[in-house]
Amino acid sequence: MVDPSEFPILFGKKWPITGLATELAALSRSELCREYEELRRCAPNRGFRKKPYLVKDREWTSKDESNRFEERLAMALCHMEGWRCSRMGNFRVLDRQVPLQAKKVDVGIGEVDLLGVTDAGRLVVIELKVKPEGEGRAREGNPAAALVQGLRYAAIISANHEVIANDARHLFEADVSEDPPMVVVLAPQAWWRDWLEPPGSTRKAMGDWEQEFDRLARDVEARLDLVVECLALEDVEPSELAGATPRLDSELKVYGVHLVAVPAIGSALASLRSHP
Repeated sequence: MVDPSEFPILFGKKWPITGLATELAALSRSELCREYEELRRCAPNRGFRKKPYLVKDREWTSKDESNRFEERLAMALCHMEGWRCSRMGNFRVLDRQVPLQAKKVDVGIGEVDLLGVTDAGRLVVIELKVKPEGEGRAREGNPAAALVQGLRYAAIISANHEVIANDARHLFEADVSEDPPMVVVLAPQAWWRDWLEPPGSTRKAMGDWEQEFDRLARDVEARLDLVVECLALEDVEPSELAGATPRLDSELKVYGVHLVAVPAIGSALASLRSHP
């Protein structure tokens, strides 16, 4: 059983907009990595209880229909091919909303928005974010929170690597390597622009968070042998995903996001297409 209170960074850390850069700079890398390794050690094990992680063609249930735009987008993205990232090359998405809970007492563990695998066999843990409905930005859903959440999921995925690799091989004919997972923060361009181009007062309150985010990501990579990458999707309107089964009929471009570059959202890396 995982006690979230024993992981104050991976489960409990708040990331306020005011002072975001300062919070990122002050975060103890040693403590973050210690929590990551400890979570790997005591992570829930669905395989032990004969529960699968991956499901081929996971059904879109009536429960899903009342869910947010984020989940409808995840469903559509799960049925698209042509994925590419700037550092690890091509990858494919295997499944969405991948459960991590093994027992009912595993409260607050969460589920992986999208799980993929690169052509070289590295698992890809994708944390998907969308701009909240209405005005403003989601205070608890900023890039720092998304990265840490992705790390939390990566620790559990890594701990259950063998079972997940078997699922991937049998269900998707995908070979999974022994490499540590890759963590991707994925969001439509509108979400990224909210954080990259805030109004003057908000920018001043946040500070130079992009620089500190990049430093944290690079430190995590060096210490945990992970890969961290940020990607932007061409904006999608909720109306495009209306209907019984969310699908995107048109091509959807994917862009690399390099927070310390100008502009931060770079050129298109790929054009996604829905597969049959």
